[in-house]
Amino acid sequence: MLTIGQLARRVGLRPSALRYYEAEGLLSPSDRTEAGYRLYDPAAADTLRLIQRAQRLGFSLAEIRALLAAWQTGNLDDAALLATAEARYLALERQITEWRVQQHELELFLQDLRGPDAAAAQTAFGRLVDRICANPTAEPPSRSVLDWLAAYSDCPPVSYTHLRAHETVLDIVCRLLLEKNNKHEHRCMIDRQLVREIYE
Repeated sequence: MLTIGQLARRVGLRPSALRYYEAEGLLSPSDRTEAGYRLYDPAAADTLRLIQRAQRLGFSLAEIRALLAAWQTGNLDDAALLATAEARYLALERQITEWRVQQHELELFLQDLRGPDAAAAQTAFGRLVDRICANPTAEPPSRSVLDWLAAYSDCPPVSYTHLRAHETVLDIVCRLLLEKNNKHEHRCMIDRQLVREIYE
């Protein structure tokens, strides 16, 4: 058995963090000494590591409590747990897509700063822009992100002819979100079904 201090050192936390997790119903001592001090099974370290990982991934304490219960009972097929895990995964996908859009906006911004002058490409800043923008392609977003994108941008289906030549799925995502945030009237320029066909 481990004291609270020993367990805290084993997982790199303060004893106060363990007391907090206990107050939140995430951790329980296995026993107590005659003097009333908490004692923990060594397996509690695995529980704490799982809690820390879940927190880093953005799960709330309430969600972690449900995750722990399912993990400890072996009931990982619980419908609520599946919905929680999927919702968090989709939230991360949306966040990643938005970061990619910002990256695309940064590339355009830096290119505009450099300007069209050929001599600018020979400057340190010009070489930096060339290096940053050298590989514009990326893995396409998953179907779930495309579903979210269509809902986000309120895109009605339009003609296939609106798709630009040699445009990747990531280019489409970036362009749609850039147009969504444009101050001018938003015009959706993509057929949702076509995006699915490209991705598949």
